[in-house]
Amino acid sequence: MACSAKYKEEKLAVFDRAIVGIFFAHISSRQSAEIMNVLIVDDDESFCRLLAEILERKGAEVSWTTDSLEGYEMSRRQPYDLFVFDVRMPLFLGTELAEGLKRDRPGTKIILISAFADDSLRKISQKIGVPLLSKPFTAESLLETVESTLSNPQEHSK
Repeated sequence: MACSAKYKEEKLAVFDRAIVGIFFAHISSRQSAEIMNVLIVDDDESFCRLLAEILERKGAEVSWTTDSLEGYEMSRRQPYDLFVFDVRMPLFLGTELAEGLKRDRPGTKIILISAFADDSLRKISQKIGVPLLSKPFTAESLLETVESTLSNPQEHSK
């Protein structure tokens, strides 16, 4: 069993290095800046901190807020390369934030996240043109969705 566990650990390490390589390749290819700026808006502070830690370990500069109104204002004040919005929040839904940003800035890269990712919400995310991650999700799934969102003009739901 020790060999099996070690084999799995080595495979995960190879996978993690591949994801890091893809992530940094995208960041390096960007002409406007060296560091990717991400805004996370989720009413769960612990979840914001977790997402920020995952993305910061991969070299991103992350801002976050638990207040959807503040998130809206932050999105207007400063340019971000990627937005991660929880769907269900007080004041503004993540879908409302996404629709507004996509309307005002059509090339905006956004990921929606939700613990309530049903067929109806998947259809809404597809209509907006953004991927939907269903909570709970793994760090690897988040990073794959980030890479896919940043590199593909056609986003999709997961």
